[in-house]
Amino acid sequence: MYHAKLPLKRLMAGILAMLAIVACSSCHDNDDEVAEPDYEKVADHTILMYMVGDNNLSSLLENNVRQAHRAILDSVEVGALNLVVMKDNKQDGDDLPKLYWVHRNAAQQLDTVMLQSWSEDIDMADPDILASVIKTTFTRFNTPIKGIVLASHAAGWVPVTTNHHYDAPRRKAFGYDQNNQHEVTGSIELWDLAQAMRQGPKLDYIIMDCCHMGNAEVAYELRDIARYLVASSLEVQGAGMPYRKVFTMLSRCKSPSDLPAALDYSMRSYYDENAPYGSSKKGASISLYDLTLMTQLASSYQQLIRSNASRLASLSEADGPTIDDWLNCFQPLGRESSGIHYKYYYFDIQDVINWLGETDAANANAALQALQRVVLKEYHSTQFYSEIIIDHHCGMAVTLPETLHLANEPGYRQFFSAYASNAAGLLAAYHLTAWGGMMGY
Repeated sequence: MYHAKLPLKRLMAGILAMLAIVACSSCHDNDDEVAEPDYEKVADHTILMYMVGDNNLSSLLENNVRQAHRAILDSVEVGALNLVVMKDNKQDGDDLPKLYWVHRNAAQQLDTVMLQSWSEDIDMADPDILASVIKTTFTRFNTPIKGIVLASHAAGWVPVTTNHHYDAPRRKAFGYDQNNQHEVTGSIELWDLAQAMRQGPKLDYIIMDCCHMGNAEVAYELRDIARYLVASSLEVQGAGMPYRKVFTMLSRCKSPSDLPAALDYSMRSYYDENAPYGSSKKGASISLYDLTLMTQLASSYQQLIRSNASRLASLSEADGPTIDDWLNCFQPLGRESSGIHYKYYYFDIQDVINWLGETDAANANAALQALQRVVLKEYHSTQFYSEIIIDHHCGMAVTLPETLHLANEPGYRQFFSAYASNAAGLLAAYHLTAWGGMMGY
């Protein structure tokens, strides 16, 4: 058969066309291969869980972490939230500190990326460790929304104690790290906690999953560190926050303006699981504060203290029964039972403002208005354990330093003792808080 020869140009054109078809076909074949998104860039929101669990809370905090993992796996939209966990506990085979990032991948499974691990135990209640972890987390995840959860033992501003309920000596402000030993090796004073957190970026919110951090002293100390604070004026129940619900809701926040509603839902979830008092429920209190408004509250409260100087001075030398009569004016928020000694130190701040306002109505009204702006939401049961009947609660507590001298009086079991053996030393500790220093006690 005769074959006509194709011109060279037509032959080359045909070859190029065939190559183009093959190339296009190859591209089409790869359409089903979906690349994993860069979750670090996708997320609008990063939460750091700082879990100081090398103590008797170990199993409870470990369960909190599992709940957080479950929220990410089951409920949180892929890439919606960067969950970073810093934990130290006493779990067999998992007792060394580690910092890791958890996210759900496109295959609907959890990916864990180790950010830092330690070959030996560390003191997670060391301010330098906390500052380093915060900087590491939010340098890598510089998202529009930044939040932190602090979980461990705590007790507001309270300094070193020899309270027999815990191994002593220890500091009570936040944290309780035993370094896998019986002895406590560290904890963080309130002023050191704030200084450590200032080493990182401004946060949008702090959730204090620990006892007695819902007070004026703590809120004022943290006023420049975050916009919002979630904390309890009472002790926090051992199980802590219901993280599966909390993180599911927080993950839906697309901007900081979404946070108040999400934090409110988180608080109600905690409250619903622990109150009202009865049966296995022991009661609860939980509040949401706007920390940016604490300066206004502190200023009005300071004026009230100054105008009541003589009244307060007489109480600073009063005996125990006289102090007890005076404290009947205020809703108590601390209990004294089974080695827990908070009875003389936490009272509803609105009651205190009203008492101070008996001689200074103008500044009392200003303080009450500021308080209402600071406390955005609050929930409380009518009873806490069997010891505290809660007739009312504005959502914030405060310490009355006039009670501190009772540490010297026989028959009055006090929470503080190791920090100082006398009232003057204990008062000096209170001065180290920004709130106490400003009030000039």
